[in-house]
Amino acid sequence: MNKEKIKGITVMAMLTALIAVATLIIQIPTPGTNGYVHPGDSLIFFSAIFFGRKYGFVAGGVGSALADLISGYAFWAPWTFIIKSIMGLIVGVLAYYEQGKLFNVRNILAMVAGTIILVFGYFLVSSQMQGGVAAAITGIPGNIIQGIVGMILFYLIGYPLDKVNIKNKIL
Repeated sequence: MNKEKIKGITVMAMLTALIAVATLIIQIPTPGTNGYVHPGDSLIFFSAIFFGRKYGFVAGGVGSALADLISGYAFWAPWTFIIKSIMGLIVGVLAYYEQGKLFNVRNILAMVAGTIILVFGYFLVSSQMQGGVAAAITGIPGNIIQGIVGMILFYLIGYPLDKVNIKNKIL
């Protein structure tokens, strides 16, 4: 295995762990969702935008599912894995990252698309798990807030890391 591949695997593992820890460390319960708002989605956005779709897909899905398993939401873990993996993949596909140009329309639209996947994915799963569409609708506002918080935190975290050119220092 070459040095670049080992670096990539190491970064993937670190991002996965960071997403899990960020999801676990601060959990603000949201009424109607049986879930919580957390900073983990900001790191899914970070992984996907800074490092690409593969990192967003794997680290986002695995890190978020691990957090569900550890924090007592094990029944959500398979669904979280699917939803957050797709979210990270789509954000990584749509985003554009060039050092010093973090604030751009593509990145904002990519995160909005990721939030739509988050909201729609949990809506679909909730409508099956909670006995219908009416019950699942109550979770939509909390999931929208979750996505917006993730976007705001992404820029709060991403901006200084972009300034120090973190991607080139890591990979």
